[in-house]
Amino acid sequence: MEPFSEAIKATIDTAIALLTAYDNQKERFFDRHIDPLYQRMVLIHKDYMAAFTQIERHVETKTTPEEELIEFLRTRQAEFYSERGLARFIAESLGDAERRPIRSDTWYEIKRFCSCVADYFRAASDGGDITHFSALIDAAIENFASAAITGGAPRAHLELLQSIRIATRDLPDRFDAISKSYAKLERDLL
Repeated sequence: MEPFSEAIKATIDTAIALLTAYDNQKERFFDRHIDPLYQRMVLIHKDYMAAFTQIERHVETKTTPEEELIEFLRTRQAEFYSERGLARFIAESLGDAERRPIRSDTWYEIKRFCSCVADYFRAASDGGDITHFSALIDAAIENFASAAITGGAPRAHLELLQSIRIATRDLPDRFDAISKSYAKLERDLL
């Protein structure tokens, strides 16, 4: 073999090795960061929707005493608290990362995915760090306390029901945004 053709073969082999390493790096990134975060969000979303459906039933039938309803909300809030916090912190940390082992357009989608995850948790509030359960607990306490003073129990239940329905309407849309971004990343990284 001529020295020139050996150099070309070595260059091609090096290029193939670099492309293979890049593909492996993309897959590892997806498997270590994106997929676990998405799987957490699937569980969190199911938990939120199941809890809000239960709460809605309790409020609609008005068979559950107000104190029990608030306690139920607090119990459900605590059940996935660490998972929700971890998912939010991972998304914020990953979204803030500046290291870019991946193409710019894919990196932009990673940041979008992380932003969708963070937005998912802020959906029930006017901003800040209030989560869906915290917002409902605050609304229930405020509505029931106001109703006790003014005698407006039906209005308090209606306002709480409205808050629940807003959350159950918005959360699927927010989860769909996460899923769409996840699908794009799955396509681009795997």
